[in-house]
Amino acid sequence: QSRSLNAQVHSLCAGAAASELVVAGAHGELRSLEVKDFSNEGGVYLGHSSTVLSCAMSLDGSRIASCSEVEGVRVWETRTRQCLAQVHANRDLKVSAVKIVRHLPHLPGLPPFQPFQRLL
Repeated sequence: QSRSLNAQVHSLCAGAAASELVVAGAHGELRSLEVKDFSNEGGVYLGHSSTVLSCAMSLDGSRIASCSEVEGVRVWETRTRQCLAQVHANRDLKVSAVKIVRHLPHLPGLPPFQPFQRLL
């Protein structure tokens, strides 16, 4: 099955289950598509007015991060498609990619880091 999009695509991302594909494109377009049936749109995320350069989805699929040429970074809730947070970059800084990283807790069995000690 194939699908044509109206705007140039700059980035694609999917969650761990890969049931939804998020497409970042020109003209502020950030939309989700169901992988099983590309003809069925999951929804449009409204808020960016300039080209969306990058997108990333959390492992559990509950959040999406996106960045655009003008508005900076936005964090979205996928269930409601609402913007939860927005970070503006200053004029001298351009954000061109986003990634959601999961912080792992301290692993048991590994000792905490000890600074080097001087041996006599």
